[in-house]
Formats: sequence, structure tokens, C-alpha cells
Amino acid sequence: GGAWVEALDLYERMLEAESFMPNIVTMNSLLETLDNNGQREQAQSKYDEGLKLGIISPWKWTKNIDGEPIQALDLHRFSAAMTRAAIRNILDGWLDETNSMGGGLTADLVIITGKGLNSVSTPVLQEITREVLLEYGIEPQLDKTNSGRMIVGIGDLLECFGKKSWR
Repeated sequence: GGAWVEALDLYERMLEAESFMPNIVTMNSLLETLDNNGQREQAQSKYDEGLKLGIISPWKWTKNIDGEPIQALDLHRFSAAMTRAAIRNILDGWLDETNSMGGGLTADLVIITGKGLNSVSTPVLQEITREVLLEYGIEPQLDKTNSGRMIVGIGDLLECFGKKSWR
């Protein structure tokens, strides 16, 4: 099981070289390797680092059912491990930052998972998204207008923050 150590070393060398920066494919591969080898905290740390370095950009502008612009968490190109890290990053960040009910949240959380057209059976990212949200006591709903999106209602988010439902 030393493959994760080699993957981490290669990633670090890429960052040091500056001539060959990691990209979304690099991050997906690294996080999958770490996650598959039981290195969840390390995977979360590298996801957070990828955000800070601008390698990972999970937010996308889209439209809600009324045609109004909204920002959505776009997991469409993410691996299973990166999906887990992205959701935990957002929810843990909101929980840590606010110390109060919802900290200014004013709308539902829209999560783009894709429809699972490339999944062998059921949509993989939808299943993973549901599993991670359930760790926080949140039950997402499938968007009735787009089966490639999941919705977490603002009420559910506020309830989560009110209970401080960390894993």
C-alpha cells in the first residue's frame, strides 16, 4: 500500500517544479489514491489545497427553475473521492465559519452530479452525494426538472447548522 505515498510525492514535486502544475485530472487521481488507501484526512487536506491554488473550482453559474442565475456545486467532472471532499469542505466550512444558524445562507444548495450516463448501474455521484450529506443528517432531493441535479433545501441546511451536526 505505498502507492499513495508515491502519488503524494509526485504531486508535491509537480508543485515545486512550477513548470508543470497539477490539474483536475491530477487532483482526481491523487484523491482517489489517498481515499482508496484509507488516507481520508490527507485527501481532504489536498482537496482544500487544490481549492486554494485554483486547481479545483467546484462552483458554476447555472439557472434555477425560474430562469434566475444561481451558483451550483458542480461535481460533474469529479471522482468519487473528490465528490466526498468537496461536499465535506463546503459543509464543514459553513459549520466552522458561522457559529450561528446558517450564517447568511439564503437559498437552497444545488448540486450538479450528472445523470449517471457513464455509470455502470445507478448514478455513482448521486449515491455518493447522498451518502455524504446523510453523514450530516441532510437528505437531498433529486431536482424534479433536471435529474442530473440534487437539491438541499435551505430549511435542511439551517436545521443542520442549528444542530451543529458534525459527522
